[in-house]
Amino acid sequence: MYFSGDLEKKIITNPFFFKREKNFLRAQISRISFSTTLAPKGVFKTNEENPKEIEDNVPEGGSVQIPSTLAMGKSEMWIHHT
Repeated sequence: MYFSGDLEKKIITNPFFFKREKNFLRAQISRISFSTTLAPKGVFKTNEENPKEIEDNVPEGGSVQIPSTLAMGKSEMWIHHT
């Protein structure tokens, strides 16, 4: 689907979307934002009882060790978070 730039234009999609292009654009932005939320690795952990539930990772010895800015520039330092 290509956007025309006219936010008031009626759009034709399959499946049918009954609003204007501005509403469709907002829906697409929401979908993209939801699926690309990132968090630093090690800040969160999964719940032991329910693996689909995420909680803060609070170590027993104190606070979370924050990596350097240079280390955070590497892709393996990030995870998807919803």
